[in-house]
Amino acid sequence: MTRLISAVRAAAMIATVTFTLSGCGGFSPNDATGTPRYVTTLAVLSEYLTPFDDAASQDPRWLDVGDNSYAITGTFESFSYPPDTVLLRYTTQETPLAFTVEAPTHALKPNFCYQIKLEGPSKPWEGDPSGDDFVNAQLGYNGRWWCDTCNASLDDNTVNTHMRRSHYVKGYLLFGFIVTDADGSVNQTVVVDSSYHVIWKSSQRSRGANDGPITVVSRIIAPDGWAYDAACSIDEQLYAEREPNRPLPSDLVLADGAYSGVQLRLTEESFHSTNPLLGGEWRTVLVADNLGFVIGEEPTVQTWASAAIHGSSTELAVACWEGWAEARSCGIRTLLVTCSEPLDPATVDTDCVQITGVTSLDQSSLVNAVTIEGDGSVMRVELSAVLPDQDSYTFTISGPCDLAGNPLGGDRDILLHELHGDTNGNGIVDIGDMLAVRGRFGTVVDEDSARYDVNCSGTIDIGDMLYVRGNFGHRLPTP
Repeated sequence: MTRLISAVRAAAMIATVTFTLSGCGGFSPNDATGTPRYVTTLAVLSEYLTPFDDAASQDPRWLDVGDNSYAITGTFESFSYPPDTVLLRYTTQETPLAFTVEAPTHALKPNFCYQIKLEGPSKPWEGDPSGDDFVNAQLGYNGRWWCDTCNASLDDNTVNTHMRRSHYVKGYLLFGFIVTDADGSVNQTVVVDSSYHVIWKSSQRSRGANDGPITVVSRIIAPDGWAYDAACSIDEQLYAEREPNRPLPSDLVLADGAYSGVQLRLTEESFHSTNPLLGGEWRTVLVADNLGFVIGEEPTVQTWASAAIHGSSTELAVACWEGWAEARSCGIRTLLVTCSEPLDPATVDTDCVQITGVTSLDQSSLVNAVTIEGDGSVMRVELSAVLPDQDSYTFTISGPCDLAGNPLGGDRDILLHELHGDTNGNGIVDIGDMLAVRGRFGTVVDEDSARYDVNCSGTIDIGDMLYVRGNFGHRLPTP
């Protein structure tokens, strides 16, 4: 068995990382400095777990969940965790967050239990749960704490003491476990919605009312020429013990936000074994480093409005919809785009708006400024000039993210027409538009009636009728 233990300790190899897509709110592969970079669309990531040389020198476990010992001769004698084999899948934006572990035959120990947990970056703790310490705060205050400087566990009351000493502190969260098949394979998804302390067998400790659900492992095992020399059986019930003073299982909700520098760990569950040679000591064996993901729902565009000054100073924003026509002479100069939640100003600029006309083609260069208004959920798009009249334009928004890093999603474009004088929106300026203006003579100009004040004078009068008449026959282009 000494050779077995040595083989595992020597198995720290570098694994490749494969990103199947790029994603905002997630991270692309690391740059030269090892720092994750934000990208612009949702990502589904696949990454091979890397064999890990446990710095704590914890002994590995050589017993399955039923305390059956593995073979001490044959191929299993040289077992080690392989690189580029055990796959981790997750998305960079998901609520709740979930991780899938996929391992082929003989990649993991058979009939075996592994803890799965998240650890924050080891760094000086500043005590700011909404700033640089956001990730560690979410994992620590929902899970547990560890001080790398002292090589010791902490609690909520002592973590700030270590902050004052500039110690390297990290939060970590044991959120579940996986159990392999008889051939060492697994394909299991674990949701990050629970906080656990350790895994138990019902034969050791009775499950408490607030502990996690039971996983039954009942198997008859025959000698297989790989991991078992003799026939044996397993009849166990496994469950995770709830971490004290933390949310109940399935009730944990990590805060919305961008998580970076996170490490996912697979740790061999030792079940408090008293076997000094084979029982193990919770050795971490496989990891994924520097993970990045975003938790939270994506923001969406709720409404569009075209704003213009009427009279000397009154700005009126008229609601727009797909196929809406701007009839006012001032044209589309200012758009107000209201989103479902506040946006991050750092992600909003003139490159966020693209404008394409049917006949006048790309007009995006007219976007002069894009700013955030109100509570941060309204984008104000200012153009440097009126768009050419008698054309149809597709406005597209791309790039903005909310304060948690979630990219703007949903329907992000709208088709608007520029046809000055077309007050009834039928695609041509004719007698119907003059009648529509005349029918509103003297009406107070507000957001509901503003389209009939086509010359933007602040009153609906003969001047508007004359403007419409001057545009008789103007029409939209054929798509």
